[in-house]
Amino acid sequence: MRQRKYNLFSGGALVRIVIEGVKLYFYYERGQEVYEAVAESKAENAVESYYEDEIEYDIFGNVKESSVLRMFGLPGYSENVYLTYGDADSDGMVHILTRHHPEYWAGETKHRNSFFNPDTTFSDIEDIIESVIDYSRNAEWMYDNLDSWGTKAYDGYHDGEIYRVIMSGENVVSVFPISYNQAE
Repeated sequence: MRQRKYNLFSGGALVRIVIEGVKLYFYYERGQEVYEAVAESKAENAVESYYEDEIEYDIFGNVKESSVLRMFGLPGYSENVYLTYGDADSDGMVHILTRHHPEYWAGETKHRNSFFNPDTTFSDIEDIIESVIDYSRNAEWMYDNLDSWGTKAYDGYHDGEIYRVIMSGENVVSVFPISYNQAE
């Protein structure tokens, strides 16, 4: 029986190796320069400071994760969806910042994270959410899913870029860009 020899440089193997190496180099460099992990408390403190008039506290002086920071009306309906304070692990503004904003990134990723531009403000994030709600039939679909327990994703454009808003019932779980600035 004749034994087959494999050549490292045949069949595009070299090209794949070079591409993967460039991707790793890019990720490592960007990760060290832009995506340096910080403590979750940086995001929590920033959200508490920016939304100080909307924050509610429990009897021990701790921020209530359910504090509604911003209410968004669903166009054509009398219903609203809510952006809450949340927490780093599950939902709300703290989650959005610690997972998708370079300045507040807490170092955790799922399969693939995408990041806002570093100069994205709290107000910008609110505007993005509003744009996605207003995009196409998203408001109608959100209205239809207000009573659902599962999470639903809605895509839409803001200033020419595509974003995804994740909702669970009437609450914003997360928002992030899906067309650029991704890291694994």
